[in-house]
Amino acid sequence: MLTDVEGLKFLIYEAATKINNGSPLNKLVHMAKIKANQVYQKVCIDGIQIHGAIGFTEELDAGLYHIQSKAYEFELGGQDFQLERIASELEDLKPDFLSL
Repeated sequence: MLTDVEGLKFLIYEAATKINNGSPLNKLVHMAKIKANQVYQKVCIDGIQIHGAIGFTEELDAGLYHIQSKAYEFELGGQDFQLERIASELEDLKPDFLSL
């Protein structure tokens, strides 16, 4: 779980740095949204498994986080929408070898 969260953190920091420097790359933003959704769901499910499925009771918040992760899955566009946005941005790019 830690490697997933740290990888997501790096991707978010890189996207934020690019935006802060004035060269926003929408591809990085969409990649961060996809990765954040995947990591959020994976961490929630792993947390429930670590606690022996007790997370589905009302005593712990793990079940609540899992429900929220499924609800946030389509917030600001789902994974398919984000992948389409990345693909459209990649289609607009001109390969480096064509400029030679």
